[in-house]
Amino acid sequence: MANHYIIFGRKVPTHVLAITTLGLLAGSIAIPPLLGIKDEETKTKAAKNSPHNIVQNKGEQKEVNKLEKDFSKDQRSNP
Repeated sequence: MANHYIIFGRKVPTHVLAITTLGLLAGSIAIPPLLGIKDEETKTKAAKNSPHNIVQNKGEQKEVNKLEKDFSKDQRSNP
């Protein structure tokens, strides 16, 4: 007999779980381009909505770049 898992009280064969996993993976890769969702759009939206994104505008970005440059100069001069 083949192995199976009990999911929500029903016996589910392992090959069904494998096929479902592969189908979901292939669908998540193949469907977004068919819907017209571009990879860059998704990354941009995710980056803007990220709680780790501390830079909200270009003025802040310039300030962050300046601080990074100053920090790297200090690190090079003080070994």
